[in-house]
Amino acid sequence: MASLNSHHFYPNKFSSRVYTTSKSSFSHFIVSCKEQQQDENTKQVGRSGKKPNYLGVQKNPLGLALCPATNNCVSTSENISDATHYAPPWNYNPEGKRGNVSREKAMEELLQVLKSTKPDKSSPRIMEKKDDYVRVEYESPILGLVDDVEFWFPPGKKSIVQYRAASRMGNYDFDANRKRIKVMCLADLENDYVNSYDSASEINILVVPEFVLQGALCFLHLVMGHWLMCLVCLPYLYYDVKVYTDRRHLLDVTEIFSQLPREKKIRLFKLGYLGIHLAISIIWLIDERNLADWMA
Repeated sequence: MASLNSHHFYPNKFSSRVYTTSKSSFSHFIVSCKEQQQDENTKQVGRSGKKPNYLGVQKNPLGLALCPATNNCVSTSENISDATHYAPPWNYNPEGKRGNVSREKAMEELLQVLKSTKPDKSSPRIMEKKDDYVRVEYESPILGLVDDVEFWFPPGKKSIVQYRAASRMGNYDFDANRKRIKVMCLADLENDYVNSYDSASEINILVVPEFVLQGALCFLHLVMGHWLMCLVCLPYLYYDVKVYTDRRHLLDVTEIFSQLPREKKIRLFKLGYLGIHLAISIIWLIDERNLADWMA
C-alpha cells in the first residue's frame, strides 16, 4: 500500500470511489512542459543557428577567429593563400589621402554604414560594441538565417580594420558574406572616391555595348560560315565576362580603383576595334552576296 506522503486522496462526490494522484505524476507533467518549451526554443535556434562561443578578439594570436572548414566565411585572419576564406583588411585612410583621420572617426563612419546599408536586404542588428570592436548580426528576410559579422581596429598606427563574416548554418553562402563586406566597404569610402565611382560607372556603361558587339560579331561569323573566326571570338567574350565578374568580387577597394583608368582605356580601344571589325564583316557579307548574285 502506498504511503500518505506520496499520494493525496480526493473523494468523488458523484460516487463512492476514491481517486489518487501521485506527486510523481505532477513532476512528470512539469518535466514534459519543460521539454516542450526546450523543443520550441530549439526550433527557434534551429532557424537562425546558435551564436558561436569563439567570436570576439582572440588573445593568442591577437586577432579575430579563423574560419571553419565550410565555404561560408571570410576573415582577414586567414592565410593569404586560402582564396576561399581570406579577405584583405580595410584601410580607412589609404596612403594618408584623408589626412589625420582618427580611429574614433573611422568607428563612427563604420557604425553609420552598418545602420544605413542593408546588403541583400538582410536586417542588421548591432549586438556588441566596444571602442575597437563591433559585432553585427544580419538576418535574412525570408528564412531568418543569421550571419555574424565582426569588425576590429587593431592597436598600432596603421589605419586598417580587420573583419570576419560567417554564416551560422550551411556549407555554402554563394559569396554572400564576401559581397556584403564589399558593399559596406564601398559605402564607407564613397565620399573619398567619387571620381573613381564615376570611372567605374563609365566602364559598366561600356561593358554592355562591348558584349553586344562581341555577340553580334560571333553570330555574324557563324552566319557567314567562318567557323574559325567564330571560335576566335568566343574566348574573347569569355575573357570579358570573367574579368568583369572577377572585378566585382574584389574586396581591396584601392586595387579596384587603381585598375579603373587602365581598364577604361582598354575597353574603349576594344570597343572601337569591335565596331570596325563588325562594319568590315557586314560589308564583306554584302559583297559576297552581291558577287554570288552577279555570278548567278
